[in-house]
Amino acid sequence: REKRVPLYIAMDVELVASDMAVSDLEKTMVTPNVQADIERVMDLRNRYGELFQETVELIELKGPLVARVHFYGKTQSVLNTLLSETLALVTHQQQIMQAELEQLRKSAADARRLVISLAVSALLLGAMLAWIIARSIVQPVREAVSVAETIASGDYKKDVPKGNRDEIGALLRSLTVMRDSIGSREEKILSLAYVDTLTGLPNRTRFLEILNGLPAGSSGAL
Repeated sequence: REKRVPLYIAMDVELVASDMAVSDLEKTMVTPNVQADIERVMDLRNRYGELFQETVELIELKGPLVARVHFYGKTQSVLNTLLSETLALVTHQQQIMQAELEQLRKSAADARRLVISLAVSALLLGAMLAWIIARSIVQPVREAVSVAETIASGDYKKDVPKGNRDEIGALLRSLTVMRDSIGSREEKILSLAYVDTLTGLPNRTRFLEILNGLPAGSSGAL
């Protein structure tokens, strides 16, 4: 008996641990099929607990021989069925976990492809926006340079392109003001240099320029 009692205690601890494991499983696995398997395992566990207790009582009250007959006739059959059902439940749970793992892997692969697609799309969109912005800046600047070169050559009639309300637009508007100012000042300087302020007629300097510009051998009257 001194050897049996510790075994009873150890068996009780193991049974309590198995009951807790099944209880935890019941809280997490809520599908109808799994729920039915868990209930069947719990029924078998309860039945086995009763038969095991009967076997223990027979050992203590009527001896090992009677208890052995009871164990092999009833307890062991329920125990084998309980083990079989438990293994089936474990296998089913592993299959569910494997399916969930595959789903997670598929979701991770889909998320990875989505991130790559978004990154490529962002790069393409960024490149396109950069090209559009660069073009919107470079084109007006080129036109402004062309106008500036025309002004430098002495032509003040070329139109300056209209800009937006940004730095390029401010530059183009400044270029327009500069063109008009230079043209006005040059016109005023030419007027002072070649027009008599009293009569409004070409002066002597202008007369000499025209005279010097005539081909050799020309004739005329003044």
